[in-house]
Amino acid sequence: MSVYEQGSEAPKSSFSERMGTLVFLVIVCGIGYFVITGLTSSEDRFKAGDCLRLDDGKYKSADCDDDEATSKVYALKASDDECVEVPGTSSSYYEPTAKGGYKTYCVGDKDVDLSKTINTIAVGDCVVVEGVESAEKSSCKASHTRPVLKILKDVSKSDVEPKGYGFGDGACQEAGAKKTKLAFGWGLEGQGGLGSQLDALSWDRVLCLGA
Repeated sequence: MSVYEQGSEAPKSSFSERMGTLVFLVIVCGIGYFVITGLTSSEDRFKAGDCLRLDDGKYKSADCDDDEATSKVYALKASDDECVEVPGTSSSYYEPTAKGGYKTYCVGDKDVDLSKTINTIAVGDCVVVEGVESAEKSSCKASHTRPVLKILKDVSKSDVEPKGYGFGDGACQEAGAKKTKLAFGWGLEGQGGLGSQLDALSWDRVLCLGA
């Protein structure tokens, strides 16, 4: 039973009381929103230097000494393209932020030797190509190295196929690197979805390599 007498008309709340209640509800909802988004915002989940483990296709924080921590965040960027030249990065991972839009994590092998990664390779540097999937930066005085003659960006994989010039160096020859003996294409592994399907059709970078 309320404080007013049974059978009597309930007193009407004043305008100021109703406004006070409304303001209180707005404040409570606002606090709840910021608490929830603060806990789920990708801007706060990981930072550069954090180690990660994969769990059902998603990255989770992990102690760097943990055997399951196989990956590491090397930088946070606005897009996949900006991750390509971050040393150590081999894949990109993105999530929505609390403010809208997306934040991209530049992720790579936790134990990679940054001095050998080709993210920042330049013309005049040398690489050692192992098979068809791996290339590492190396001293040009080392054995089995190839000099970088030219670097192409965002090349369709079909353009790197043999076109009568030699093994996979068609795009390099057409770009003016006539002494190319081998073209090595590489790109970041995407998180999945349409973007990754499109990425699978092209290389982020193609290295035109000499003998």
